[in-house]
Amino acid sequence: MICFKYSDSSGDVQECSYGGPNLESGLDMLTELINHGWKLTDIRIIGANKNLINLPLNAFDGNYFSEPLGKLQQEWEDILLPVS
Repeated sequence: MICFKYSDSSGDVQECSYGGPNLESGLDMLTELINHGWKLTDIRIIGANKNLINLPLNAFDGNYFSEPLGKLQQEWEDILLPVS
């Protein structure tokens, strides 16, 4: 689950959450909002043990996360999974 705050067009702060199928889709959704002009002011994910993890706003620079995270996952799987 991703929780985030943004400033709307009148300057009021709104709170939202997103519970998509995986973290990558949530990060990409936030990137899409930013690319459409939303001004995000706070981004947090809820960890496995219900702790809140703050994400840096400057990490959302208009580039999507799913492709690089997929490549990173593949690299880790190649390292950790035994070759048959």
